[in-house]
Amino acid sequence: NVGGAGTAANPAWRNNAGVMESRRGDDSGFGLTRGADALGDDDYITRRQFAAGVSFFAVAFGRNTAVPGMGSLQLKAPGDSFVGYRTGRVVTLTGGSIHVNTPDGVRSYNMDIRINGVSAATVPLVAGAVGAHTAALAVPVAAGSEITAFVVLTAGVGASTFTQETALVEFH
Repeated sequence: NVGGAGTAANPAWRNNAGVMESRRGDDSGFGLTRGADALGDDDYITRRQFAAGVSFFAVAFGRNTAVPGMGSLQLKAPGDSFVGYRTGRVVTLTGGSIHVNTPDGVRSYNMDIRINGVSAATVPLVAGAVGAHTAALAVPVAAGSEITAFVVLTAGVGASTFTQETALVEFH
């Protein structure tokens, strides 16, 4: 429905000073798409991405405890659960990030992203850093796959000095 009144179930697309808006007929809600680049905090997807059918989402994992001396800590998935996140469709793992509350000056770690229990990608967290990220991943993920995240000791010995870990796993 382009340029029409629109309904709650069938919004209308309108041009508002160069910004394409998908608005409900009663103007009670909308979703923005803009030109080539997202311009603000409310711009979730660009017009170019919309036209190409590109979508993006991230899943947060976290834990509030030190990585034990044995060197591996599973992060909790949404819902404060260890069962992980199950994909509902075919996606591509495109990025990941890890952030901790305080640097560990003597040990290094990987944030290990696992698909169905098998390591698929890592984000290295070097000694002395509080965060790391990558957007250079391109790992295909089948529908129904279980995604989990771990923090794994890669250099040094003993428990981590940080006690709070937050990770994001990004998909397209």
